[in-house]
Amino acid sequence: MGITFDQDNPPSDGISSQRTESGERTLGGLPTSRRIPAREAPRPIRVVVGEDSYVIREFLTAALRDAASLDLVAVCTNGNELEKAIETWEPEVVVTDIRMPKMDGICLADAVEALYPQIPVLFISGYPFDLEVEQLKHPAKSCGFLKKPFLPQPLFEAVRKCLAVPSQAATA
Repeated sequence: MGITFDQDNPPSDGISSQRTESGERTLGGLPTSRRIPAREAPRPIRVVVGEDSYVIREFLTAALRDAASLDLVAVCTNGNELEKAIETWEPEVVVTDIRMPKMDGICLADAVEALYPQIPVLFISGYPFDLEVEQLKHPAKSCGFLKKPFLPQPLFEAVRKCLAVPSQAATA
């Protein structure tokens, strides 16, 4: 239960509600419409995900949607869908599996590097060999690697770290 007041009959506690000459309402001599400027919250990081495994895709979707500082804008099942999502949504970070149908994460990262060099790519894989080999082949292409399975917190940290890593375009 809350307390409600009738606007025409203010409570009789000694504090009166009045209007100023400009028509602004006051309560006890203080303006009631005074607004305290809110601090602007940082804009969430736009993320797109590419993962062919249903279970991992659902995990990524739930984890990223629950993160206040991240905005999951697209979830894709293969590299071709992911490429279209990147073009449509212009994310700040791409999270992709290395092994996917139609276009794997490495080919996708090549396309992202050519068309959107400012967008970092975070690779995920259940195959440790994939991560080691790709890190040697493409050290500047990715902003990191996560070995499956992983918990939400390392994922969040890796995505945020991607934005702290300068892109090739910025360092060239």
